[in-house]
Amino acid sequence: MDLKINIEDGRGKLTLDTTNDLLNNIYMSLNMQKGSWWFNQDFGSRLDELNREKDVPSAALKAVTYAKEALQWLVETKRATAVDAATSRVKGGLVLTVSITTASGETVTFEKFVPVGV
Repeated sequence: MDLKINIEDGRGKLTLDTTNDLLNNIYMSLNMQKGSWWFNQDFGSRLDELNREKDVPSAALKAVTYAKEALQWLVETKRATAVDAATSRVKGGLVLTVSITTASGETVTFEKFVPVGV
């Protein structure tokens, strides 16, 4: 059981409510820079590295790869059975859409704007 993060307009606000929802795990995994959490240096994503990339098609492929890497632990711990990611180009970056199939078969979807070439 986790403390619930209310996600409004892409920003997370920690509450004292509890939840078993994977949305918290997805939010933290994608928004925390890989290597920045003292407890587990492998936790987080490398999406922040795309700030330094040129806005070219390979950046979209990297975003999908980085998202899947960051969320793979959900499959390894059997909280999810599948992780899928896709991107669409928008001005200033990408919209990353992640779909997770939970262990119970439910699909959880999360979207995140990823700045590219800033």
